[in-house]
Amino acid sequence: MNSLVSGIIASLTTATALGAAIVWFSGKATEKTLDVIVARIQKDLNVAENRRNLLVKSSLDFKSQQLNEFYWPIYSRLQKDNAVWNRILDKRSSDERLKNIAKEIESRVVLPNHDEIVQIIQTKIHLAQASPELQKALMQYVRHVAVYRAMRAAGDDDRFPIALGEVWPDELFVLVERKTKQLQGELDIMLAKALKDGE
Repeated sequence: MNSLVSGIIASLTTATALGAAIVWFSGKATEKTLDVIVARIQKDLNVAENRRNLLVKSSLDFKSQQLNEFYWPIYSRLQKDNAVWNRILDKRSSDERLKNIAKEIESRVVLPNHDEIVQIIQTKIHLAQASPELQKALMQYVRHVAVYRAMRAAGDDDRFPIALGEVWPDELFVLVERKTKQLQGELDIMLAKALKDGE
């Protein structure tokens, strides 16, 4: 009987040890599998976070480029035109002094300013993402300046492009101002969010 009990105890001990070993090994295997799964999830999360950060940075960079290279330069130059435009009309004045000042303003301020805006439009239009209405006004402006320049080159110093049917795009300033402020607002919000997320 002792030998039977000893055999049973030995079998139970072996079975228990074997069961414990199986549980231990399967626990280790499960732990290893979980470690691999957690590492994969962490890697996927890092990739997703990096992708999101890259998209945010690209969007910030593009909006900044739109503003710095297209909208703000055009907007500030249009503001300059608005500030001096009435002085040009003095070219029609009977006062010789006002006439001369108007010619100087036109040749040294307005026409170079127009040339700079046209240069920006021609070289940076890809940054505009302009509405059809703004696109039309920009192209009308380019035509207006081309006719204005041609008139002055031909010695027609007293008339303006409207005399040849090339009207000034009245809505241009408002459209550029609106788009500039819209983009600046979007950029400010994105920057604030990016800074907050970085904390």
